[in-house]
Amino acid sequence: MARILAIGTTTLDLIFTLSRYPDEDVELRARGLRTSPGGNAANTLVVLSQLGHTCAFGCVLADGHEATPILERLARHQINLTACRCVPWPTADLMCSAESRRRLTDDCALSRPARVHR
Repeated sequence: MARILAIGTTTLDLIFTLSRYPDEDVELRARGLRTSPGGNAANTLVVLSQLGHTCAFGCVLADGHEATPILERLARHQINLTACRCVPWPTADLMCSAESRRRLTDDCALSRPARVHR
């Protein structure tokens, strides 16, 4: 099997369920909220590790409790995280309408110095 290093971002997606697609500048109460670890590189490594490959990740990780679901998922799949750095949490908010349309807002604050994830 191959040894694979992926470089990319990983996020904890906040997925809001809405009754309809919101109009601009209109407040709308969400019917539900769920979270899901995301990011193309992280998701790809999980699949590759399930196929038996040795995987490592070079990425930016959250420096806070929000990273727990992501770290647990990657650890469960034995993905090496020594090339990752921790910074204030990047998130991606997904709002899904009843008609399955989406609006994605990615808000990433990188104001504090990074630290190595061990």
